[in-house]
Amino acid sequence: MNKNTLKMSLRTLIVMLALTLVAQGVAAETADDATSGMTGDVGVGLSLGLAAIGAGISQAAIGSAAVGMLAEDSSKFGTAIIFTALPIHCDSRCFAIVHLMMAQLIGFTQS
Repeated sequence: MNKNTLKMSLRTLIVMLALTLVAQGVAAETADDATSGMTGDVGVGLSLGLAAIGAGISQAAIGSAAVGMLAEDSSKFGTAIIFTALPIHCDSRCFAIVHLMMAQLIGFTQS
């Protein structure tokens, strides 16, 4: 792995961690003002949006690598499908978690 790519990945991870912690703090805050419902929605939107962006970035690299691998050896089709489907699976799991978080914010479930 290139040294610059590793540094950029580490910086992106740190920024996403900071945004996640801020979103959790916003969601855990119990305020009685008019914007309290909106801040939880922003946190939920951030979590889904960042997960989708991360899956898209990883899908670009994985997809081109899978095509190159299949061009060299067509017997590795199953491996290529598995690695190509991993980011999509991550995104769909995040989408389900976001729906659970929204149900919690709206008040359909008890905490």
